[in-house]
Amino acid sequence: MKIDRRYLARPRGLALACAMLLPGIAVSAEPQTAAPGPSQAEQGIEEIIVTGSRIRRTELDSPSPITVISGDSFSERGAINVEDVLLLLPQINGVITSEVNNGSDGTAQVALRALEPQRTLVLVNGRRMVPATNDGIVDINSIPAAMIDRVEVVTGGASAIYGSDAIAGVINFILKKNFEGLEVNGITGTSSETDSERYGINVTAGSNFDDDRGNVTASFGYSKRQGLYQSERNYSAIDKQSNGSSVGIAGRLDSQATNCFNYTTDPTCGSSKNYAFNKNGTIRPFINQLPDTNGGVGDRYNFATTNYLETPQEKWNITAVGNYSVNEYFNPYVEGTFLSSTTNSQLAPVPLAFPSRALSVTNPLLDPSVVALAATRQDPTAPLLFRRRMVETQARKEDFDFTTYQFTAGANGEITGSWKYDVYYIYGESKESDNLFNDISAYRTDAALAGCPPGNLVPDCRQVNFYGPGNISASDAKWLQQGLVADTFRFEQNIFDATVTGDLAELPAGPLGVAAGFEWRKNASRYEPGEPKFHDDLIGFNGQLPISGDFDVKEWFVEARVPILKDAPFAERLDFDVAGRYSDYSTVGTQDTWKASVEWAPVSDVTLRAVYSRATRAPNVFELFQAGDSNAPTVDDPCAWILPDGSSQYGGGGPPPSIRTICTLQGLPAAVPITQSNSQIDELQVGNQDLKEETAKTWSYGFVVQPRWVENLTFTVDYFDIQIDDYIDRIFGGTDGLISACFGSGVTTLAQYNTDPACKYVERTASDELFDTLPLGNVAKLETNGVEAEMDYAYDFGDIGQFSVRGILNYIGEWKLGGQNFAGESTFDHGTIPDISSTVQLNWNWRDLRAGLTWQHIDAVKDSGGSDFHVPSMDYFDLGGGYQF
Repeated sequence: MKIDRRYLARPRGLALACAMLLPGIAVSAEPQTAAPGPSQAEQGIEEIIVTGSRIRRTELDSPSPITVISGDSFSERGAINVEDVLLLLPQINGVITSEVNNGSDGTAQVALRALEPQRTLVLVNGRRMVPATNDGIVDINSIPAAMIDRVEVVTGGASAIYGSDAIAGVINFILKKNFEGLEVNGITGTSSETDSERYGINVTAGSNFDDDRGNVTASFGYSKRQGLYQSERNYSAIDKQSNGSSVGIAGRLDSQATNCFNYTTDPTCGSSKNYAFNKNGTIRPFINQLPDTNGGVGDRYNFATTNYLETPQEKWNITAVGNYSVNEYFNPYVEGTFLSSTTNSQLAPVPLAFPSRALSVTNPLLDPSVVALAATRQDPTAPLLFRRRMVETQARKEDFDFTTYQFTAGANGEITGSWKYDVYYIYGESKESDNLFNDISAYRTDAALAGCPPGNLVPDCRQVNFYGPGNISASDAKWLQQGLVADTFRFEQNIFDATVTGDLAELPAGPLGVAAGFEWRKNASRYEPGEPKFHDDLIGFNGQLPISGDFDVKEWFVEARVPILKDAPFAERLDFDVAGRYSDYSTVGTQDTWKASVEWAPVSDVTLRAVYSRATRAPNVFELFQAGDSNAPTVDDPCAWILPDGSSQYGGGGPPPSIRTICTLQGLPAAVPITQSNSQIDELQVGNQDLKEETAKTWSYGFVVQPRWVENLTFTVDYFDIQIDDYIDRIFGGTDGLISACFGSGVTTLAQYNTDPACKYVERTASDELFDTLPLGNVAKLETNGVEAEMDYAYDFGDIGQFSVRGILNYIGEWKLGGQNFAGESTFDHGTIPDISSTVQLNWNWRDLRAGLTWQHIDAVKDSGGSDFHVPSMDYFDLGGGYQF
């Protein structure tokens, strides 16, 4: 089961900064409806572009719910990474964060509506940021926090405006522009236990030139975050969820079915047991207890102690932006950003267990008593099944070294009248080196367990004493280790975009605003695994094959905003928006997306809004071109009479006739009792170049209340409904679904078997073990719905200060994939999806003194697998303050 660490526990501490410090986020709910009076255009206020639209407007209102985070929030909270503030928004799920160790790839990934990061589009200044993974996912920590002016978060389908990947919504980071002066921001902090130290410095400088016609702003940032081990906190020092691992430090013999020890009269050894090795190489019954929770007695292993609770990180970045106004018709601009970061993860030492290794009974280092007992088995010559925790080779470590840079050059200006243009080109590149240490060679390990027989494939084979705690010598441990295993990754993105906006006609209720344009994108990605991964010569990590591919897309888009009524009875304002986009992909061909929305303010205090859209997501490079990655899922072999734990799967009578038929088609003998020796099977996961795009229908409707009789109060409620067809996932929902579909297919001939949609992916190895290939496919329908509510209120008490309160609540009613509802659950494949999450912020400002309290609530979740394990609801409180000298 996969639990997002953000919902378990987070180290809390004090952050000190040169800037004023306040916990929480400065947020505002859109739209903001102006009071009657002169229009903003009449007052000379500049037109702006609000995220979710390309049409310039003077109003801040939007038919789509928008949450705005002030750039000051990052310095006020003492944040060294963007994720530290962004994850306070309840509509955002942290997928990979600083608190994810097992499964981290060194990036920080977030998702709106729990729809996975590849369905959330990340923009910088309304333009795409170069991804950091084959999945096309942006590392949000590559965006410099010191340069952020504000963040605008739009939930719901936005593909008609921005193209693919915006099914769940858009997170748009808007950088500072025309900054003047010098700003130095220093941050240092520690937890209440005086560990988990972090510090950073940001220097931002900007200046206007040529009579304020141009501006150049540059920012440099450096930060470092110390790691925190699970052993350093009582709540995480011991793995109580699964009571540790059955792979202990002494070594274990699995007494399973056909190769079990015949110490009873039962011919099937149904009452078999496992054995552990003593220091002298003899064996004793395996004690299935965790010593940490059993008074020091037991053979299970507590793998939590060496794992990170918070991963260490070091990064530095440089960002520069510039613009110059030649005249009203030509205003060139440039943007450039460079990031270098290193993030580390650490896992427990390699377990020889997945699958259990084959130990030859002729191994010369086995104690004679073990050999004698093995000879009592039904098949005395069969290999023994062996497990062991390789503590002598030390903890597995990974260093993720990232380099990301992106350069943008463009120009904007007037064409004539209200018509304006914006054209730009982007080149971005991400590079990663994944350096793995302290894994061990599968080939050398298996050769040593076999006793280095003549003709083995390891010329320098050694006799290694695996049998007993601490018996592996330092030289043998070094011989087993692979040393450095280096994988490399490179993602390249090219974008050309040209947009024109203007007023097409003057209607009685206002101008008919239009935006139209063309965009071309090309994404290319290449992943090269290190030699040991390529040759599947690792035990602690799965083998992988290279991934290389690219695609491009040409898109034409148009958007119109139609004012229908204004200052009419029961219609202070009635506006209609429509947008469409036509895309031509080199992979999935042509597709179209569109959206329609309406805003109706019957009175000035209340605005009703609704959006309906058809959004799409094209398959990414990884989904199209994954060449083959090893996996080891846990599966009960339907052909097995006896399962790995020694129990009978069918009550002793064997599989039913329909399953036996399929077993014989796979090459197994008919009516012969088959025993599954290992609970895990080998699996090869691959992509699919025949994938088509996901299509989504998204609904959002709600209201905004800004009562005239309560100044500075805004309240919004929106209902959302998202349905994604042709959802891209592993076929049949994963391994269990594939195996069940094959053995439930009812095929009776080999020709039927070879063409069956499921069975053609299920095979047997040379040793008759189950093996499958699991490609991706457009396999299911995903449905999610819920409610989001926001409230913002401020009051000035005069001499005793100003008070403000802001709150956001997110409720997920359903999150259904393939008909199964995962709302309120923690899932292995889809992360943690709480029913309710909320953030409330209270602020008090008095002269130069500021204080604030942030309360974050996350509902309890249960295990989707049906176990009794659950995470209770969590409430986090942050209290902070600052003084302006």
